[in-house]
Amino acid sequence: MMNDIQNILFPTDFSNNAQNALPYAVDLVKKKQGKLSLLNVYDIPLMAPADAFGMSEDTMANVSQDMRATAQDKLKQIIEDNNLTDLRHRCFVREGVVEDEILQVIQKNDIHLVVMGTKGEASEQGLFMGSITKGVMQHAGCPVLAIPESAEYRQISTIVFATDLQHDESHMVNYMVGFARHYDAEIIVLHIDHDNNYKEWSIELLKNIIDKTDYPKITFKELVNKDTGEGINDYIAAQNPDLLSITTYTTTLFDKIFHKSLTKQMLLQSKIPLLIFNRKKYDTVFLG
Repeated sequence: MMNDIQNILFPTDFSNNAQNALPYAVDLVKKKQGKLSLLNVYDIPLMAPADAFGMSEDTMANVSQDMRATAQDKLKQIIEDNNLTDLRHRCFVREGVVEDEILQVIQKNDIHLVVMGTKGEASEQGLFMGSITKGVMQHAGCPVLAIPESAEYRQISTIVFATDLQHDESHMVNYMVGFARHYDAEIIVLHIDHDNNYKEWSIELLKNIIDKTDYPKITFKELVNKDTGEGINDYIAAQNPDLLSITTYTTTLFDKIFHKSLTKQMLLQSKIPLLIFNRKKYDTVFLG
């Protein structure tokens, strides 16, 4: 079930950026009395067979073993340094392509939510650049909570859920309510329209979904702006929420946000965590 947030995955490359996401994962695990899975993926890039570098297969195997042992020690250190020994937890170390290994761990271990750090494209080199986080967002079978490198942990009290009103949002709204209850947080369902010709039938459907949640702290906000991303940016700047949530879909809101230079710059530099749903996993299109 989407409201069941028991198993939380925290991928880390041991950078400060990745570490910045850990408090959000730990807080949710404690609230749900769930399980925290810590994952490190290491890679030994090879452009040619090992012997082309004067290295035998045994030598390469030893390098892999050393990297695995180092990763295991660092994961243990995270557990100790952050007083996580009393939490239910498990550690994964994988060799391979970062995005692929994260997605495999999600699929094979019944992960309900991924909490990970994300870097801007122009940031100093690191394992979790924006492209990796975005790839996980688009292909994971569960929501992803992406924490910008500049974010400072704070209790979540206000959540903005941006919608384009093109698809059935009932699953996402129900999930947001379940998520918000953990924090007793306010949810603002935000729609940006390009003109005053609001899609009244879509709005009514969404309002009916909201009413059925029986959650007292959820409201609907509609604004007009010719640029969807700019409208979201302006609202975030004015309201300063603790979390922004959107869904992924090839040609709709996700691409508008992540492919327009203004909004891409804002979101990647933002201090606001992003909760991303992969809409393709449970999508119903409204026709008409």
